[in-house]
Amino acid sequence: MKINKLLYLCLTISVFLVGCGGSSFKEQEIKDMYNQYGSLNPKVKSVSNIECKQDGYVFPDVKKRPIFVCKYKLEAETGEEVNEEAVLIQDEAGRLMIQFSALFEGSHIRY
Repeated sequence: MKINKLLYLCLTISVFLVGCGGSSFKEQEIKDMYNQYGSLNPKVKSVSNIECKQDGYVFPDVKKRPIFVCKYKLEAETGEEVNEEAVLIQDEAGRLMIQFSALFEGSHIRY
């Protein structure tokens, strides 16, 4: 009986963490998201120090399409690095989209 309770607790915590989506983003999905923009030159080589926290929903009444405020380090193919701050939104299929990016919005952050 104790094993079942422990298993239930582990599964519940795992589902909770995945549901929150806090820092569950992978380097590859963030890298791909940036590299799909034709205007980004040079392309992103790696993403590190990913910190994201959920900041609401696009549709809060039905808790759909979570909004995340994120910070991470982007390394360009040239070796240059920037500390990026962005707002990411998940679409209905779970794919990320950049809603706001200091890199793309013409801030002081540049490669």
